[in-house]
Amino acid sequence: MKKNRPLYILIGIVLLIIVNTVLYLSLNFYNTPRIINIVFLNVSIILYLLFTIISSEQGTAFFNYAKFPIVSLYTTLTFIISSLLIFFNTNSIKLVVIIQVILLGLFIILMCMDTIEKNNKDNLNNNQQ
Repeated sequence: MKKNRPLYILIGIVLLIIVNTVLYLSLNFYNTPRIINIVFLNVSIILYLLFTIISSEQGTAFFNYAKFPIVSLYTTLTFIISSLLIFFNTNSIKLVVIIQVILLGLFIILMCMDTIEKNNKDNLNNNQQ
């Protein structure tokens, strides 16, 4: 993972540039639901970028590779759902906020569950020694 760190950072930066450029050039007007989706879309990409920076500095391979698919899945799902909601111009603020909060909540729950599992494995390995 450490060797690929610059590539992951480059992917995140290019993705931010592409997404924001396409959104800026393709949308004629911005309403509140669109802005909320754009914010959550950018947050997911920034989380992906930050996680790749943080995880490449961690020492254990289990930590790096177990959480990376969760972050990638969250970013991908948020990208797809936000893009659909932006381009189909959903006018319901409640619907947009509910969907985005559910996605973010599931991401946080999965990350916590993965950390709990890692801690349980570490405790089991320490007790066996």
